[in-house]
Amino acid sequence: MPIPLAPIIAGAAALGGVGLVIKARSNAAKAQLAAECEDLRTQLELASVAGHSSADIQQLTIRLAACARRAGSAGVAIDPVITGLLPCTQQREYIDRVWTDYKATSYSDPVARDNKRNNILAAGAEMVRCLRAQLELATTPAQIRAVMAEMEKARSQSFDRAQCMFAGTSGCGRFGLNEEHGNDRGWYELQAIAVPLGEPWAPGYAALQRLGEFKSAAGLPDNFPVVTGTYGGLKKTAEAKLATAEGRAPLLRAGVGTLVTFNPAQFNIGRTLRG
Repeated sequence: MPIPLAPIIAGAAALGGVGLVIKARSNAAKAQLAAECEDLRTQLELASVAGHSSADIQQLTIRLAACARRAGSAGVAIDPVITGLLPCTQQREYIDRVWTDYKATSYSDPVARDNKRNNILAAGAEMVRCLRAQLELATTPAQIRAVMAEMEKARSQSFDRAQCMFAGTSGCGRFGLNEEHGNDRGWYELQAIAVPLGEPWAPGYAALQRLGEFKSAAGLPDNFPVVTGTYGGLKKTAEAKLATAEGRAPLLRAGVGTLVTFNPAQFNIGRTLRG
């Protein structure tokens, strides 16, 4: 059980036993360490809600991870949410808030819009690293599935952001040439987040002539025979790890996925051909 944050042993010294005093001090130190980790977790939550920069959130994430490692070495039982997916989830929620802000920012202020989109890409890359680290730490099927569930949420949200920019719908268009083309903005989103998490290859990407970039972002070799539905990245890694944890052979079609029913028209490829 996690150690409570309140004082552990009161008046142990009054018992007169040296062993009890040492134990009391040890327990008090563990409780202090648990409280430190809990405080960092709270700061991380508040930073995300308050809309702090991705750099601030990253620093808190690093400090929380370091605290969790010290706690583990000291034999302190920390709630799995502290050492697990919380930092990744906080990054995802932070990205979603910045995205909402981006769409609400006037097209007449392309500098602000670009800054916010770049912030999403930077925070997204950090989120992918966070999920990769958690997948490496996961050992049980339940832990692996929990990471995969968070990966899917992040991938799906990234896909939706890309779709918005590909289609140029409300908040995702531009005035003239004051921002990059929606096809480029949409692809940068997928390249930074969705594809490394397992976004499958689709005909629309071929029309955008992004096959090489897709393979690179998905962690696939240049000679990999990509067909519609192929994916790589963390999804492929997670599926293989889950199969091992469950004592079964990986699926023969581990490189083929059906995460999304893809309609090339969704990407409005005519916009690419028109320039």
